[in-house]
Amino acid sequence: MTREIAAHPHDARLYLRRGELHRFHGELRAALADYERAQSLDPTLAEADLGRGRALLEANRAHAARHSLTHFVHARPKDPDGHIELARCLVRLARPAEAAAEYSRAIAVAPRPTPDSYVERANALAAAGRREEAIRGLDDGLRRLGPVVSLQEVAIENEVARKNWDGALARVDSVAALSPRRESWLVRRAEILTAAGRPREARATYREALAAIGTLPPRLRETRAMRRLEAQVMRSLDTLGSDEKEKSDAKS
Repeated sequence: MTREIAAHPHDARLYLRRGELHRFHGELRAALADYERAQSLDPTLAEADLGRGRALLEANRAHAARHSLTHFVHARPKDPDGHIELARCLVRLARPAEAAAEYSRAIAVAPRPTPDSYVERANALAAAGRREEAIRGLDDGLRRLGPVVSLQEVAIENEVARKNWDGALARVDSVAALSPRRESWLVRRAEILTAAGRPREARATYREALAAIGTLPPRLRETRAMRRLEAQVMRSLDTLGSDEKEKSDAKS
């Protein structure tokens, strides 16, 4: 790129491309210099604002990044990347409600939004104390993108946070029904039942998870992750105690 720039020193897009390469390599000062040079050669080159904003955000200069990213969004309102980067900048600035609005704009203009856009918007809404709206947004994503597990996982977290136990359990069950492996989802279900104050159902579900682990072929059951999950289930059952102990405690 440097050789191309030497041959064509007034081509703004060459500086832009080299700036991107510098940014990808973490050479932020060099990247910012190239973005500045690109825009001085072509003041209409809005992409330089996007690159500058990204570089400044990566340099933990969120206030300065916001200025550049706002410029880009005004120049390219139908570019979802600009709205996403501005939203991330606003999250860094502890302005989650404004960030959520930018995520919504990104989703609205994107031909096919990514699951991350919905997840990040939900996290911003939750940080703004708007969990119900966060869940509605995730459900919009599920309708548009299909049964994406990452969206349901965040929805489950939000249902649990607002103590909507039945809603959380229904979501766990819907994901488990589509999953070829149920043991992790059974453990998640048992955790929710425990949090909901339903120990008897939690114990039964943990035992169901143990049974599911026991049916796995040795090559899967002997993995580190599965041994860790099995040990977690055993500890949880010990903590919950037995059905008989629960009956005894209830009588006393």
